[in-house]
Amino acid sequence: MDPHLVIIGGGVAGLSAGIYARMNGFTTTIVEMHDIPGGQCTAWVRHGYHFDHCLHWLVGTHEGTFHTIWKELGALEPDTRIVDHAVHTRVLAPDGTEFLVYTDIDRWEAYLLEIAPEDEKAIRRMIHDMRGTHTLEQFEDAPGMRSIVDYIKALYHSGGALYTLGKHMHKSCRAYFDELGFTSPRLRLYFDNLYGDLHFSAGAFLMMLTWMSKKNAGYPIGGSLPFAMRLTKRYKELGGELLLKHRVRSIRVEHGKAVGVELEDDRFLPADHVIGAADAHSTLHGMLQGRYLTPRMREAFATWETFTPLVHVCFGIDREVPVQHATTTVLAAGERVGRTTLRTGFNVLNYGFDPTLAPLARPPSSSASIRLGRSGRTWTVRTIRRRNGSYWRP
Repeated sequence: MDPHLVIIGGGVAGLSAGIYARMNGFTTTIVEMHDIPGGQCTAWVRHGYHFDHCLHWLVGTHEGTFHTIWKELGALEPDTRIVDHAVHTRVLAPDGTEFLVYTDIDRWEAYLLEIAPEDEKAIRRMIHDMRGTHTLEQFEDAPGMRSIVDYIKALYHSGGALYTLGKHMHKSCRAYFDELGFTSPRLRLYFDNLYGDLHFSAGAFLMMLTWMSKKNAGYPIGGSLPFAMRLTKRYKELGGELLLKHRVRSIRVEHGKAVGVELEDDRFLPADHVIGAADAHSTLHGMLQGRYLTPRMREAFATWETFTPLVHVCFGIDREVPVQHATTTVLAAGERVGRTTLRTGFNVLNYGFDPTLAPLARPPSSSASIRLGRSGRTWTVRTIRRRNGSYWRP
């Protein structure tokens, strides 16, 4: 009899674990508390409009280890269309000037040199660091499955990239920009507001634009919900069991080994192995009652800064809104929208480039989102539909 694996959480991680477990001969049950799988990789549908919450770009849309994984999982199918934007973000400053982050790093280098020639040395060094990550190849196997040969191959093929990332991966973007020594007030304003206030890793910043420049971090048409549904389809085709609208109350441990999960309806699901693919706090503090926390884990939960809450406001617009730039960031620190004081500003996302997110039976229409960043209390995500057909754009 095949060993039985219970997976807690039906998001991308849980579905991926279930698919690979089925491919390797396990009997699997995914327990998901929501009424649809996908976790945070989701969208809301209102009157034919799809309001996306998650995917804006995806690593591995063209090549490499992630591309192979997405194809194995069924997340990227042969007919999945990918959009590679020429501009990652358009930024509007309070004085009305704009700044563009191009996804082609050669084009971006020329643009930066044009608007801030006094920072030529810093610009060329930053672009050099981006090019230095170009040769990075991700490992195909998890750390416990790698051999010394895998590490030797990695050093041979990606030595320069590993050196660059080793220097900058644990450095914040703000520290990295300070180290580069930008003097242009304009560049400092944009870089600090885009990346400097988010504890964003400098290594991740360098890799992000390198992936986009290689057209390997595009947007899959349809967005998050179809992406999650393709994973679900693949999992079910392999014979995996999916329990929706079921919440795990606790993980039963006997003699130091997980032997199953107890559901909130008092049912017990026995298992040879249990994978926790829910959030860490619910798993460690709730389902395991805090019994397996290390001192380092306790410190992290107690002291690490949480992600800045966002207000996500969505509009279904009954007319076509031309898409010059898919994402516009408006710098408006300290401004108020209702009772919300903005920390840095807000983003306007125009999904008019994806025709699947608006009703097909109507004249051309668009789906758009505004994300307001702030610090303070946690907000819930709300969907707002404008009834009079009016809309705002910068």
